[in-house]
Amino acid sequence: MFKNYLITAYRNIIRFKLSSLINIIGLALGLASCILIFLYVYYELTFDRFFPNRENIYLVQYSSYTSGGWRDFQNSPGTYRDPLQTDIPEVQAAARMYSMPNSVKIADRTFSEPVRYVDQNFFEIFKLPMLNGALVPPLKDQGAVLLSESQAEKFFGSKNPVGEILTINARRDYRVAGVIKDMPRKSHMSLDIVVLFVPQYFEDQPWVMQQWTSATLSTYVQLDAGADPIGVERAFPALIDKYQPPFEGRKASENSRLSLLNISDIHMKGANKAGNMTLVVGFSAISVLILVIAGINFTNLSTARSLKRAREIGLRKVMGAQRSEIIFQFLMEAILTALIALILAFALVEIFIPFYREFIDRHVGINYSEDGIFLLYTVFASLIIGVCGGLYPAFILSAYKPSQALKKDIASGRGLSGKVRSALVVFQFSISIVLMICTAIVYAQLDFAENSDNGFNKDNKIILHNIWQGRIGEGKSDSLKAALLRNPDIISITRSFEVPGSNDSMSRDFRRKDKDFMSIMNLAEAAVDVDFFRTFQIELLAGRQFQSGRDEGQQSAGQDQRGHRPAILNETAIRSMGFKTPETALGQVFGSATNGGGNSGTVWSENIIIGVVPDLHYRSFHENIRPMVYFVNPFSFNEMVVHFKQGVDREKLTRDIEKTWEMIVPGVKLRFNYLDEMLAMHYQTDRKSGELFFIFSALAIIIASLGLYGLIAINVEQRTREIGIRKIVGASVFDIVKLLVWQFSRPVVLANVVAWPLAFYFTRDYLNGFQYRIDIHPGYFLVASLLALLIACITVSWHAIKMATDKPIKALRYE
Repeated sequence: MFKNYLITAYRNIIRFKLSSLINIIGLALGLASCILIFLYVYYELTFDRFFPNRENIYLVQYSSYTSGGWRDFQNSPGTYRDPLQTDIPEVQAAARMYSMPNSVKIADRTFSEPVRYVDQNFFEIFKLPMLNGALVPPLKDQGAVLLSESQAEKFFGSKNPVGEILTINARRDYRVAGVIKDMPRKSHMSLDIVVLFVPQYFEDQPWVMQQWTSATLSTYVQLDAGADPIGVERAFPALIDKYQPPFEGRKASENSRLSLLNISDIHMKGANKAGNMTLVVGFSAISVLILVIAGINFTNLSTARSLKRAREIGLRKVMGAQRSEIIFQFLMEAILTALIALILAFALVEIFIPFYREFIDRHVGINYSEDGIFLLYTVFASLIIGVCGGLYPAFILSAYKPSQALKKDIASGRGLSGKVRSALVVFQFSISIVLMICTAIVYAQLDFAENSDNGFNKDNKIILHNIWQGRIGEGKSDSLKAALLRNPDIISITRSFEVPGSNDSMSRDFRRKDKDFMSIMNLAEAAVDVDFFRTFQIELLAGRQFQSGRDEGQQSAGQDQRGHRPAILNETAIRSMGFKTPETALGQVFGSATNGGGNSGTVWSENIIIGVVPDLHYRSFHENIRPMVYFVNPFSFNEMVVHFKQGVDREKLTRDIEKTWEMIVPGVKLRFNYLDEMLAMHYQTDRKSGELFFIFSALAIIIASLGLYGLIAINVEQRTREIGIRKIVGASVFDIVKLLVWQFSRPVVLANVVAWPLAFYFTRDYLNGFQYRIDIHPGYFLVASLLALLIACITVSWHAIKMATDKPIKALRYE
């Protein structure tokens, strides 16, 4: 019996070739899209799940209060490591990790690699395996270095690296003590080169170990099993007030906060925003919507096709077929079609997964031997769609009496079933129009962000990284700048701690001299040289620029006769200090705080405002412009900006710069980027998401159009005699085409009523993620709606014109 059902199902699939093909292709595209999106979502939500005891390991995050509110950092001050271990009973252990790019020299080869400096007990918290299977032992030897498998192969090939010597930063030699297994890709940390964190090595970097408000290290804690992290966080304010210097009578906890974040949540919830929960939720919703569209197509076409089989059902019942047998037959056909679509979907996934993996920059894929649960869910989803597609015809048509089933009006598909199908088409195109509007607004916002004026000239700039004197040597930054300026292709050079597009930042507490201590505000601080504003072609709103010989020198130098240090502020900083106009701020004196170690309190130095510059978009339009104070401070220079002439050969220029660098800074690897590329990186995620939105929106439209094409094909075939009679009584080809196009375009027009409010809600929510954004213009809605209507009209017209141009006699001979 089952074999007979299977054969009959197969024959009916072959018999109705067009609708079966549309059903299979539409459902396969929907399932393939859902599988690809699920792989991305699963990848994003399963970071750092491989650590043993991960439920008890937390990252300590730091927040500081600025004039614009609280600012969160994923790192924290390194000074808190010991207090966390001694003052919080629930903390079993605390360990720090300091990451910084370094030059690594092996024999005559030099590499630029990130080095991780970790505390001795770091591997007691993170129990990771060595290459030989043993756990990584605690780091005790200051001269030992651990390498990952891939890093060891990069440095030494197939040779055993243990005992080999490498030089880091041209300052210290390290001996390879062991090889760690490569960390899984799905981790917030990488441990390719690991050495012991020695505080004495960073005495010339006070922000690493001496400042209680400088968030520069990753601090991890392991809590007792069953400890309440919220309860631990309640003890943090008292810890901060005990160790962090007060702010002129105010408790330190009023300006600083510590919080805990489980390592499994760092990727999605960390302050660095490496993951994007909005994208995960958005693409999850899109996958569901695409699957719904495909499911609606499947149900619509299965129902419409089954109506043509009303006579068959009547004859079956006359011949003695039971209702249960007819129900089972319809369900069998629908499930078989869904399973064929599922097989095709997996084939499509395997074809496109290499391109998809490269496009989203995620190593996603299906492991058929390990992802059994995922495969079961996928099969279950396709079976549900198959059952839903077969339920209506199975239960409704099988309930008709043979005399009813043999009537032609059932096969016409009018009445309730026609209304249901129209409602489903409305729902389909509503989803498609929403996706089209969202895609248009995402691209418009990206175009606005990437092409708006940042407030500075970003063209023809190359950034040389890590020129800090502790890395390349004292005085070499000056020599490098002077040597590069002799290159005729270079116009100007400037140095600073932070450049536009970078994630480096410093902040400090400031106060107006003519205000009481309650006016203290935390503002961003930029260390620049005297050529900074000229190199970036930034015009001042008021006052003067820094001048060579007058404002440069040591941190305490460049003062006027009264001991005031010159400073230039941006507009937001001026407003934060309470000045109404740039002109009224000129010549005003304000204080800047310097925190001592322990509880030594705050030392205030005096500064004078010599100029005001416009607000600059240092980072993406997602972030507010920070209130910023510019000082000349050569000890903090970390980046060098080279402004070169228009039309210069970039490859030749970089070769020239590398030669000069090697001559001035031998043994240290040069790292560089072009400024326009750095700025574009801030929108890489947005652009990728926009492109994915476009792809999946196009797929939704294609699937919906396939369904509409199938419905019009079936409907036109059912109305063959009607069309023939209309032509005999005088209807023109245009009249018939207009009739059919209007009938199937009405649901698309109605879909706009549903789509527009939804699209407005979702796009407004998306744009709220930008501090500087476009307005939601009605044009986006009109264009998307007209495009959807045009696609529907073209889809319908293809069949309508073909049928309308056939001879009437052919139509009247139908059946």
